[in-house]
Amino acid sequence: MDERYIAAVDLGTSKIAVTVAQCSSKGVQILYYKESPSEGIRNTYVLNPQKAANVVKEAILDAENELRIKIHQVVTALPRYEVSQITANGGFERSDSESSITREEIEFLKTNAVDTYPLQDPTKQVIYGIVAQSFTTEEYLNARESDIEGMVSDTLEGNFKVFIGRKRHSDNVDRVMNNVGVAVAKKYFLPEITAKAVLSQEERENGVALIEIGAGATSVTIYHNDIMRYYSSIPFGGNSITNDIKLECGTSERLAENIKLGYGVCMPEKLLTLRDKILQSN
Repeated sequence: MDERYIAAVDLGTSKIAVTVAQCSSKGVQILYYKESPSEGIRNTYVLNPQKAANVVKEAILDAENELRIKIHQVVTALPRYEVSQITANGGFERSDSESSITREEIEFLKTNAVDTYPLQDPTKQVIYGIVAQSFTTEEYLNARESDIEGMVSDTLEGNFKVFIGRKRHSDNVDRVMNNVGVAVAKKYFLPEITAKAVLSQEERENGVALIEIGAGATSVTIYHNDIMRYYSSIPFGGNSITNDIKLECGTSERLAENIKLGYGVCMPEKLLTLRDKILQSN
């Protein structure tokens, strides 16, 4: 396997991060990571593509200069906020009912469910991702994806969770990268990727809720039987607390952020004295 590089751009509400990894036969090695203050992004989605592009362009240029490479493509994530979920079903009659169900047939069923799902307004909506919940044959109900492959059946049906977001939010990611001059290799639905990165298979199998608190949005992802069962988000994060301190105390944003970092706690009852619980601002 030849060595190759993969560059990822994280378009966050408070920071934009660039990561470059080297892939070889020995594995994956992170060569570069750097964060920059974000601009033009609100609640995880790109509000001003030009402002965001200015930051991304400089960040990618820094990575290229340090690693002495040229970045032509990047992977990035879709916004976490304003994502709705619906249930979809699909199925087909197999051409060879005596053969085993193959991985290709399962993937075809997934792709077909995405391609044929009727969006209410295709000009404003786009499918961010689809997660198979269960599969059914004429002899077996609600089988997992890992179990259905290899079975023999006349038909194959699937039950899916489809995650739908705003088309403009997705298109604005492309606009940012077009302004920078790099291509988008793939846009990932981030909740599923994050869960697989930070949760163990045992946690996903037994059932777990992953709560991710970012600067502009807070989301919850629920797994059970190693399958993503639910996702939801709200436009509330660390920036909301900073802005509240700034407005209520009449301070600068920088001071409000430092107050939050220095004195903010999730469980004030754990603080020892009243002096630790009350911060006076003159």
